[in-house]
Amino acid sequence: MTSPPLAERLNRLFAATPNPETGRPYKLREAARMITAGKAADGTDFPPTPIVVGYLSQLTSGQRSGLSLDKALGIAWFFGIDVQELATARHPGRTAAPDTRLTSEPTHPYPASSVFLAHRPAEQVGPNRLGARLRSMRDEHGLTAAEAADAIGVDESVVTGIEDGTAELQPTDLEELLLLYGVNDPYQRELLAAVARGEHDDAWWYDDVSRLPLWLLVNLAVEDGAELLRSYNNDTVPALLQTERYARASRLAVHHPDPAPEQIDLAWRILRRRQERVRDGTLRIWAVVQEHALLDPIGGPDVLLEQLAHLAEAAERPHVALQVNLTRDGRYRPRGGAFSLFGVGQGAGQGTDSVYVPQLVTDNMITDPLQVAEYRMAHTRLSLSAEPAARTPKVLAEFRRRILDGTR
Repeated sequence: MTSPPLAERLNRLFAATPNPETGRPYKLREAARMITAGKAADGTDFPPTPIVVGYLSQLTSGQRSGLSLDKALGIAWFFGIDVQELATARHPGRTAAPDTRLTSEPTHPYPASSVFLAHRPAEQVGPNRLGARLRSMRDEHGLTAAEAADAIGVDESVVTGIEDGTAELQPTDLEELLLLYGVNDPYQRELLAAVARGEHDDAWWYDDVSRLPLWLLVNLAVEDGAELLRSYNNDTVPALLQTERYARASRLAVHHPDPAPEQIDLAWRILRRRQERVRDGTLRIWAVVQEHALLDPIGGPDVLLEQLAHLAEAAERPHVALQVNLTRDGRYRPRGGAFSLFGVGQGAGQGTDSVYVPQLVTDNMITDPLQVAEYRMAHTRLSLSAEPAARTPKVLAEFRRRILDGTR
């Protein structure tokens, strides 16, 4: 027996789920309000999922056949069913795999609409970067301007005016829109609020506010204000010390088997701009790199040999300290993976106030003092475990010899 179409399945669920207060089936507006608030039909709590009545109406009428994963989770929680029941309803007769995506998305770390924006020439975006970003967020969530306006309690002209730059963006409206669009990370919200206040108009990354992932924008903003970067890299060469060929090869590996050349070009352009502070010496770097990260032939032996030569040259600069943590018994290995600590002001090594931790989908910025202190201690232990920075040129020369001899 095949599963019913999504619209039919949802209508059956609504018909069979009475509102405990009225005893009648839930109205779409009631359901949308409860899902947004994170309340299930039986009164239990779950993570809130912004959703509007127009979106539910399009689903139940069959006008909309796609269902994003976050909306599917919210609707499933509301009705108290497994999200896979909605997945099989979306694809009649098919058994849903555990990682089923309910919309067609590429294998990139952010949605197709964001990738599209990243590929567009900057001159097509227009000067209203934040408004363009809010418009793209609304598009990603499948909302009309009227639906977004209804959800935050304003007139439709307010939303369209914010997006095209003809209306002043009030802080409360921005907060409501970011909540509606699922931006819950406090650092991302504060960054966009600062952009709205005009605090980053002169930042080199400002032109990309409408196109880059929010977690990357947060990293760029924090990195731009740092004076010392202490990092640990266990799988690749530190990004700020990468050559172009190595950087492109490592990003191709991240996107395998869907290379998206335009996105690789964008990533290199951003990285090249970030590396300017290393080249001019305004950003000090203290990097500890795991041995196998320097022997993994990303892009092939020639690319790796070129990268090692570049690292040897960088290690000679007075503002770069590079240490290699060899693969030997008794060496320190911290839990987790790569991380970066940002410090500002004199003695920045003691005053590091934020930690950047890359993840599979969205990177995290940590500012909790206790957690920052743990990462600072981890970096100190790594520096004691690794070879002294003075030995780095000899270690890199030995790695190059092993690669040339084929004995790595």
